[in-house]
Amino acid sequence: MPSAVNTDWRYGQYHGVGKSMNFFRLAKSFQSEETGAVTVDWVVLTAAVVGLGVAALSAVKTGTGSLSSKINDYLASQEISSTF
Repeated sequence: MPSAVNTDWRYGQYHGVGKSMNFFRLAKSFQSEETGAVTVDWVVLTAAVVGLGVAALSAVKTGTGSLSSKINDYLASQEISSTF
């Protein structure tokens, strides 16, 4: 006579423990996966490169603004001679 409770452990249905057993199995396989780690590394590396680019741009921007105004003043003070 068959029992009312499924006692087969292969399917994880013994007294409702199957869902938690499957969750732990899924969590363990997720922890051992390394394919997403490469994506995270690239995101962090790209963010660092962009951050360094922004820092370099802000440092260069202040220097070029001052230099361009000095060049403008020098060129405006020069006279063009029409005779040699």
